[in-house]
Amino acid sequence: MKKKITTVILCAVLFLTLGFMPVVKRYIAGQGPLFKLIVLSPAHPHGVHTQQAFSHLFHKEVSVYAASRADMQTSYLDYIERFNKKSKEQDAWRLQIYTGADYLEKMLQEKKGDIALIASNNQLKSTYILKTAKAGINVLADKPMALTASDFEMLENAFQVAERQGNYISDLPSMSMRRFVPYILQKELIATPEVFGVLIKGTAENPAVIQKNNHLYWKGSKRPAWFFDVKQQGNGLTDVTTHLVDIVQWSCFPETPIDYRKDIHITSAKTWATEITPAQFKKATAMDAYPDYLNEYAKDSVLQIHSNGEIDYTLKGTHVQIISTWGFESIAGEKDSYESIIRGSKATLRIEAGNRADVFIEPNGGDLTGIEEALQANFTRIKMKYPYLSLSREKKGWRISSEKNQIDGEKEIVPPSRWECHNMLAKYYTTTQAYQIAEMTKK
Repeated sequence: MKKKITTVILCAVLFLTLGFMPVVKRYIAGQGPLFKLIVLSPAHPHGVHTQQAFSHLFHKEVSVYAASRADMQTSYLDYIERFNKKSKEQDAWRLQIYTGADYLEKMLQEKKGDIALIASNNQLKSTYILKTAKAGINVLADKPMALTASDFEMLENAFQVAERQGNYISDLPSMSMRRFVPYILQKELIATPEVFGVLIKGTAENPAVIQKNNHLYWKGSKRPAWFFDVKQQGNGLTDVTTHLVDIVQWSCFPETPIDYRKDIHITSAKTWATEITPAQFKKATAMDAYPDYLNEYAKDSVLQIHSNGEIDYTLKGTHVQIISTWGFESIAGEKDSYESIIRGSKATLRIEAGNRADVFIEPNGGDLTGIEEALQANFTRIKMKYPYLSLSREKKGWRISSEKNQIDGEKEIVPPSRWECHNMLAKYYTTTQAYQIAEMTKK
């Protein structure tokens, strides 16, 4: 069966003309020959997970480029080996691996694929994305795609280049919080004015939107030493914070292009340190000593890693607060936790740290009977899409609970829509600009 390539509309980079949209290829399973995948400098398991998720779209022969095998052994090659041992011969990945100092140049010269999967050391990611785009190759990238203001400029340039060539750049496969059921429910309820009302503006002291997460360094699997270097991994403003900024844009302003030049105003930003002892570092990395590049973070042999951050900003006039924190390991069996508060004119929506599968709806006074009737009616509609939900009465309002924590991911590789293109740039503008402000304030 011959491959059918359909075309979809892809947005231009958010420069001066908001209305222009170029045409790009769409990759759909079952519509012809499979696509050739390039894997560039794999350094995070998110990359191999994406490869597995879309395995039905790719040739099993994959071109891999990296500086050395050691750089990608635990983050990529070990995963592939485990998968291949459990797979039938026809389903196993066949890797064509090139290693050497010129790995990037070799990839750009050979151009052996349609799509480059980039889940690399984050310090070089913007460079990789720009050069790959210039080579005429589509990009699927893990977050974050930019760590600094200069990275953001490269990313903006890369979007421009990709648009001119009819290609695309996307980090959407890694935006996993969009698959968490509570955040899907939150989005559904925000779009239900009979229950939520309208999003209020809030104030700097009492933001309308608050998003928090807390992550753990030790989860039972080894991390690379560079994960503890904020210049390579990202800090408390530019790493996992990306998810929180994305979820605000996605849920509060769905399918709405965000012009970062006009719609985003950062009022304050800061980072602070999590302390990592030598024993903890060894547990996480299996290394006895810090590599030289981590010595600048050591104080009396304890690493001071600025992986915690807070951003206070307005998005389209709405006050937002983002807080991301890191601890070393769980004390009582806790996992990564997420919290959310979104205030509407009729009700406030909450996701609490200890209830990852629940959304709480708290009315802000007014016609409580009318809100409850509207909630009951709309819950019936929502439950038709997500049958594993239940609605119950709470002391302060109502709770929607889910038997599933997240839904399955996409089965197609879909180029970003017009508003997604705008909002990817807006997202990375927010995080990199916050970092720049935090550094200026620190000085």
